Amino acid sequence: MQSFDREFERAKLRQTSAPIAQEEPAVENDDLIRRAEATRARRGDRYEKRSSYEAATMPDLEAGDYNSVSGKKCAAFGCCGFTAVVAIVIVAIMIDSCHIIDEGTIGIYFVQGALINETSTPGVHWAAPFVTTVEEITTRPQTDTLGPVSAVTKDGIQNTFNDIQVLTSINTSRLVPLIRRYGLQFRDTLVFDRIKEELRTFCAKHTIDEVYNTKFLDIVSDVKQNVENSIERLSEGSIKILNLVIPKPDIPRDIASNYKAV
Repeated sequence: MQSFDREFERAKLRQTSAPIAQEEPAVENDDLIRRAEATRARRGDRYEKRSSYEAATMPDLEAGDYNSVSGKKCAAFGCCGFTAVVAIVIVAIMIDSCHIIDEGTIGIYFVQGALINETSTPGVHWAAPFVTTVEEITTRPQTDTLGPVSAVTKDGIQNTFNDIQVLTSINTSRLVPLIRRYGLQFRDTLVFDRIKEELRTFCAKHTIDEVYNTKFLDIVSDVKQNVENSIERLSEGSIKILNLVIPKPDIPRDIASNYKAV
């Protein structure tokens, strides 16, 4: 294109410097000039079209178009962020609402701290998310070992019972009223504390010889019967004592040595 422009300039120069009498070269030069002007016109049209396209597509920074572009980008990022937050919330709701109740247990529900009447059997279950607390209560017979229990006999001798074991089961149909009245640690109130109470009562009514020797075999039956009566009176038989084991108590060494001597 540059060589064509140079040829155009030379043609104009020859036209201005050539004699007027030479008609044919002048005609040739005129033809070259027209062709060059037509080429320049086409180039100008292309340049104008490209300029108009760029003006239509490129943002005008001075006129504030940059803000509109950045605003569109921010809106797109905001939409993506909102979608991600919604997805996270949905996943959290599903995780918090789904729970599994294991075999041998029963599920109870506290909704906003209040115990509801609904219970669930083993399997997968759903609950209201974020406001529901699920607790599993063992329905199988359960063995518990009590801590040391100290008692004083009728004749003022202190003795200690260790490793008392009790096997209990619960009536699942009365589980919710039982927990509503005595809490999740209902065995402590209705079974363990009552065993300690009845054992101390038995010792207070008998001498050390009766507790350790002559009436020792009566302790289990007496304590078990009295505890079952208390459970029936306090919770309408919600718990059943299946077995009770009370070992011989630890007594003072001098008294124990006398029994060994006999």
